[in-house]
Amino acid sequence: MKNFLFLFATLCMTVTLACSSDSGTSHKTNDNTESSTGSEADANDSENDGPANIQDAMNQVQDAMKQLNDGEEVEVVNFRELQKLLPEKFNGYERTSKGGETTGAMGMTVSTAEATYEKDGRQIELDIIDTGGLGMAMMGLAAWTSVTVDREDENGYERTGKMDGYKSFEKFRKDGGSSQVSVIVDGRFILQAEATIREENQMDDLKDLIREVGPSKLSKMK
Repeated sequence: MKNFLFLFATLCMTVTLACSSDSGTSHKTNDNTESSTGSEADANDSENDGPANIQDAMNQVQDAMKQLNDGEEVEVVNFRELQKLLPEKFNGYERTSKGGETTGAMGMTVSTAEATYEKDGRQIELDIIDTGGLGMAMMGLAAWTSVTVDREDENGYERTGKMDGYKSFEKFRKDGGSSQVSVIVDGRFILQAEATIREENQMDDLKDLIREVGPSKLSKMK
Protein backbone atom coordinates (compact mmCIF):
# COMPACT_ATOMS: atom_id res chain seq x y z
CA MET A 1 0.00 0.00 0.00
CA LYS A 2 2.93 2.34 0.61
CA ASN A 3 3.79 2.18 -3.11
CA PHE A 4 0.31 3.33 -4.04
CA LEU A 5 0.37 6.22 -1.59
CA PHE A 6 3.69 7.25 -3.12
CA LEU A 7 2.04 7.10 -6.55
CA PHE A 8 -0.70 9.43 -5.31
CA ALA A 9 1.92 11.86 -4.00
CA THR A 10 3.78 11.79 -7.32
CA LEU A 11 0.63 12.52 -9.32
CA CYS A 12 -0.33 15.36 -7.00
CA MET A 13 3.13 16.86 -7.37
CA THR A 14 2.93 16.55 -11.17
CA VAL A 15 -0.42 18.34 -11.23
CA THR A 16 0.82 21.08 -8.92
CA LEU A 17 3.95 21.67 -10.99
CA ALA A 18 1.92 21.77 -14.20
CA CYS A 19 -0.40 24.38 -12.79
CA SER A 20 2.42 26.42 -11.29
CA SER A 21 4.36 26.51 -14.53
CA ASP A 22 1.25 27.65 -16.39
CA SER A 23 0.48 30.64 -14.21
CA GLY A 24 2.05 33.92 -15.25
CA THR A 25 4.43 35.92 -13.05
CA SER A 26 4.30 39.65 -12.47
CA HIS A 27 6.39 42.40 -10.88
CA LYS A 28 5.93 45.90 -9.52
CA THR A 29 7.28 48.90 -11.39
CA ASN A 30 8.82 51.90 -9.66
CA ASP A 31 5.47 53.71 -9.59
CA ASN A 32 3.93 50.70 -7.81
CA THR A 33 1.87 49.62 -10.83
CA GLU A 34 1.84 45.95 -11.69
CA SER A 35 3.07 44.85 -15.14
CA SER A 36 3.23 41.47 -16.83
CA THR A 37 6.59 39.77 -17.45
CA GLY A 38 5.43 38.41 -20.76
CA SER A 39 3.55 39.66 -23.76
CA GLU A 40 -0.19 39.19 -24.11
CA ALA A 41 0.45 36.73 -26.92
CA ASP A 42 2.84 34.72 -24.74
CA ALA A 43 0.24 34.65 -22.00
CA ASN A 44 -2.36 33.35 -24.42
CA ASP A 45 0.07 30.69 -25.65
CA SER A 46 0.74 29.69 -22.06
CA GLU A 47 -2.95 29.27 -21.40
CA ASN A 48 -3.26 27.02 -24.43
CA ASP A 49 -0.20 24.94 -23.57
CA GLY A 50 -1.29 23.65 -20.17
CA PRO A 51 -4.08 23.43 -17.60
CA ALA A 52 -5.47 26.80 -16.55
CA ASN A 53 -6.10 25.77 -12.96
CA ILE A 54 -6.05 22.86 -10.54
CA GLN A 55 -9.48 21.63 -11.60
CA ASP A 56 -8.43 21.45 -15.26
CA ALA A 57 -5.31 19.55 -14.28
CA MET A 58 -7.30 17.07 -12.21
CA ASN A 59 -9.72 16.59 -15.10
CA GLN A 60 -6.81 15.78 -17.39
CA VAL A 61 -5.49 13.20 -14.93
CA GLN A 62 -8.94 11.64 -14.59
CA ASP A 63 -9.25 11.45 -18.39
CA ALA A 64 -5.90 9.66 -18.50
CA MET A 65 -7.12 7.21 -15.87
CA LYS A 66 -10.23 6.43 -17.95
CA GLN A 67 -8.10 5.83 -21.05
CA LEU A 68 -5.99 3.33 -19.10
CA ASN A 69 -9.24 1.54 -18.17
CA ASP A 70 -10.48 1.55 -21.78
CA GLY A 71 -12.80 4.44 -21.05
CA GLU A 72 -14.61 2.69 -18.22
CA GLU A 73 -14.99 3.92 -14.67
CA VAL A 74 -14.57 0.93 -12.35
CA GLU A 75 -15.92 1.04 -8.81
CA VAL A 76 -13.61 -0.86 -6.49
CA VAL A 77 -14.92 -3.20 -3.81
CA ASN A 78 -15.05 -1.56 -0.38
CA PHE A 79 -12.38 -2.89 1.95
CA ARG A 80 -15.02 -4.13 4.43
CA GLU A 81 -16.28 -6.55 1.78
CA LEU A 82 -12.72 -7.70 1.04
CA GLN A 83 -12.16 -8.31 4.76
CA LYS A 84 -14.93 -10.92 4.71
CA LEU A 85 -12.55 -13.12 2.69
CA LEU A 86 -9.86 -13.08 5.39
CA PRO A 87 -9.90 -16.51 7.07
CA GLU A 88 -9.66 -16.68 10.85
CA LYS A 89 -7.54 -19.84 10.74
CA PHE A 90 -5.66 -22.01 8.24
CA ASN A 91 -3.05 -24.80 8.56
CA GLY A 92 -2.75 -24.19 12.31
CA TYR A 93 -2.16 -20.44 11.83
CA GLU A 94 -4.46 -17.99 13.62
CA ARG A 95 -5.34 -14.48 12.52
CA THR A 96 -3.92 -12.04 15.06
CA SER A 97 -4.86 -8.73 13.41
CA LYS A 98 -6.71 -7.27 10.45
CA GLY A 99 -7.16 -3.87 8.85
CA GLY A 100 -8.08 -2.15 5.63
CA GLU A 101 -8.85 1.05 3.77
CA THR A 102 -10.34 2.42 0.57
CA THR A 103 -8.23 5.31 -0.71
CA GLY A 104 -8.94 7.63 -3.63
CA ALA A 105 -7.52 10.72 -5.31
CA MET A 106 -7.74 12.28 -8.78
CA GLY A 107 -9.84 9.52 -10.29
CA MET A 108 -7.82 6.65 -8.79
CA THR A 109 -9.26 4.47 -6.02
CA VAL A 110 -7.78 1.38 -4.39
CA SER A 111 -9.17 -0.88 -1.66
CA THR A 112 -6.96 -2.96 0.60
CA ALA A 113 -7.77 -5.57 3.24
CA GLU A 114 -4.89 -6.93 5.29
CA ALA A 115 -4.29 -9.48 8.02
CA THR A 116 -1.50 -11.08 10.04
CA TYR A 117 -1.34 -14.81 10.83
CA GLU A 118 0.90 -16.50 13.40
CA LYS A 119 1.92 -20.06 14.31
CA ASP A 120 4.87 -21.31 16.38
CA GLY A 121 6.65 -17.97 16.16
CA ARG A 122 6.16 -17.71 12.39
CA GLN A 123 4.21 -14.83 10.89
CA ILE A 124 2.52 -14.30 7.51
CA GLU A 125 1.24 -10.96 6.21
CA LEU A 126 -1.69 -11.12 3.78
CA ASP A 127 -2.96 -8.34 1.49
CA ILE A 128 -6.04 -8.35 -0.73
CA ILE A 129 -5.97 -5.35 -3.08
CA ASP A 130 -8.54 -4.14 -5.59
CA THR A 131 -6.87 -1.72 -8.00
CA GLY A 132 -9.93 -1.39 -10.24
CA GLY A 133 -7.70 -2.55 -13.10
CA LEU A 134 -5.88 0.78 -13.22
CA GLY A 135 -2.62 0.32 -15.11
CA MET A 136 -0.66 2.89 -13.10
CA ALA A 137 -1.68 1.29 -9.81
CA MET A 138 -0.76 -2.15 -11.12
CA MET A 139 2.68 -0.89 -12.12
CA GLY A 140 3.25 0.49 -8.65
CA LEU A 141 1.94 -2.49 -6.70
CA ALA A 142 2.70 -5.49 -8.91
CA ALA A 143 5.05 -4.73 -11.79
CA TRP A 144 5.53 -8.47 -12.32
CA THR A 145 2.05 -8.74 -13.89
CA SER A 146 3.36 -7.46 -17.23
CA VAL A 147 6.71 -9.29 -17.38
CA THR A 148 8.19 -12.80 -17.25
CA VAL A 149 10.71 -13.47 -14.48
CA ASP A 150 12.86 -16.58 -13.87
CA ARG A 151 16.06 -16.18 -11.88
CA GLU A 152 17.80 -18.14 -9.14
CA ASP A 153 20.97 -18.00 -7.05
CA GLU A 154 22.37 -19.48 -3.86
CA ASN A 155 20.04 -17.31 -1.77
CA GLY A 156 16.76 -18.24 -3.44
CA TYR A 157 14.70 -17.55 -6.52
CA GLU A 158 12.16 -15.24 -8.18
CA ARG A 159 9.78 -16.39 -10.90
CA THR A 160 6.45 -15.75 -12.53
CA GLY A 161 4.15 -18.57 -13.48
CA LYS A 162 0.64 -19.93 -12.99
CA MET A 163 -1.09 -20.89 -9.76
CA ASP A 164 -4.42 -22.65 -10.17
CA GLY A 165 -4.83 -20.91 -13.53
CA TYR A 166 -3.95 -17.39 -12.27
CA LYS A 167 -0.74 -15.55 -13.12
CA SER A 168 1.52 -15.68 -10.09
CA PHE A 169 4.80 -14.42 -8.73
CA GLU A 170 7.01 -16.25 -6.23
CA LYS A 171 10.02 -14.93 -4.38
CA PHE A 172 11.92 -17.16 -1.95
CA ARG A 173 14.85 -15.81 0.09
CA LYS A 174 16.51 -18.29 2.43
CA ASP A 175 18.96 -15.64 3.67
CA GLY A 176 16.30 -14.13 5.95
CA GLY A 177 14.87 -11.73 3.41
CA SER A 178 11.17 -11.37 2.67
CA SER A 179 9.56 -14.20 0.70
CA GLN A 180 6.22 -13.86 -1.03
CA VAL A 181 3.59 -15.47 -3.23
CA SER A 182 1.22 -13.25 -5.23
CA VAL A 183 -1.52 -13.82 -7.79
CA ILE A 184 -3.43 -11.43 -10.05
CA VAL A 185 -7.16 -12.00 -10.56
CA ASP A 186 -9.09 -10.56 -13.53
CA GLY A 187 -6.43 -7.93 -14.14
CA ARG A 188 -7.39 -5.95 -11.02
CA PHE A 189 -7.27 -7.95 -7.77
CA ILE A 190 -3.90 -8.72 -6.16
CA LEU A 191 -3.58 -11.44 -3.53
CA GLN A 192 -0.23 -11.37 -1.75
CA ALA A 193 1.12 -13.45 1.14
CA GLU A 194 4.50 -12.46 2.56
CA ALA A 195 6.72 -13.91 5.29
CA THR A 196 10.30 -14.28 6.48
CA ILE A 197 11.17 -17.96 6.03
CA ARG A 198 14.34 -19.98 5.56
CA GLU A 199 13.05 -23.29 4.18
CA GLU A 200 11.60 -23.58 0.69
CA ASN A 201 8.85 -25.97 1.77
CA GLN A 202 7.40 -23.16 3.92
CA MET A 203 6.40 -21.46 0.68
CA ASP A 204 3.50 -23.94 0.69
CA ASP A 205 2.01 -22.08 3.66
CA LEU A 206 1.88 -18.88 1.61
CA LYS A 207 0.23 -20.69 -1.30
CA ASP A 208 -2.26 -22.42 0.99
CA LEU A 209 -3.28 -19.08 2.51
CA ILE A 210 -3.95 -17.61 -0.92
CA ARG A 211 -6.01 -20.67 -1.84
CA GLU A 212 -7.90 -20.35 1.44
CA VAL A 213 -8.91 -16.77 0.52
CA GLY A 214 -9.96 -18.01 -2.90
CA PRO A 215 -9.11 -16.10 -6.08
CA SER A 216 -12.37 -17.30 -7.62
CA LYS A 217 -14.30 -15.62 -4.77
CA LEU A 218 -12.64 -12.31 -5.68
CA SER A 219 -13.64 -12.75 -9.30
CA LYS A 220 -17.30 -12.90 -8.24
CA MET A 221 -17.04 -9.59 -6.34
CA LYS A 222 -16.62 -7.40 -9.45
